[in-house]
Amino acid sequence: MNERRGGVSVYLALVVLALVWGYTWVAIKIATRDASPYVVAGARLAIALRVPIVPVAHNAGYLWPKGVLGKRSGTVTVSIGPPIRPEGKDMQRLTNEVETWIEDEVARLGNPLGESPVPHG
Repeated sequence: MNERRGGVSVYLALVVLALVWGYTWVAIKIATRDASPYVVAGARLAIALRVPIVPVAHNAGYLWPKGVLGKRSGTVTVSIGPPIRPEGKDMQRLTNEVETWIEDEVARLGNPLGESPVPHG
């Protein structure tokens, strides 16, 4: 969605409407493969709507490294964490809690190739 053209506000309105209708909202942090910070937008929405965030981690970054043409063969492991409730937390604290769970889980999942480099993002 293009933030400059109001795409984000339309997206958020659709998310709110879907949640009101009883649907589940899934948001994915796009893997940037660098140390870019997690944004607080998801936490802002979770706090405003009083819905939990369910963190998801994977180790695909080892198989699809930045700057490498093509992908390596291997098994990607996906891990779904426990719901993280927003009650009593501000946006930064909630974002930090989600980020910590994801980054710790990626480290726990490890490299499916058995190599030592750590993936980014």
